[in-house]
Amino acid sequence: MFSCSKEVCFFLFSIWLIVISRIDKYFTQLIKLYPDADYSGMKKKAELMLKKSESDKIKDSLTKLIELIDSKKNMEE
Repeated sequence: MFSCSKEVCFFLFSIWLIVISRIDKYFTQLIKLYPDADYSGMKKKAELMLKKSESDKIKDSLTKLIELIDSKKNMEE
């Protein structure tokens, strides 16, 4: 089991929340702003992170990101 001081745990939790909010907000905005760009590299990284992540919230955010990338690709076809 992982243990840490209150300050360190709070800091790590804050970082975790920032990661989730960045995935949901900024990557989504980027894809909507530039829908014709090639996001294949981003999708591969998101898929790798999805496999390694243990957090359900991060997995949900990454899944939504991958689905958004796929939906843009399907619109092009």
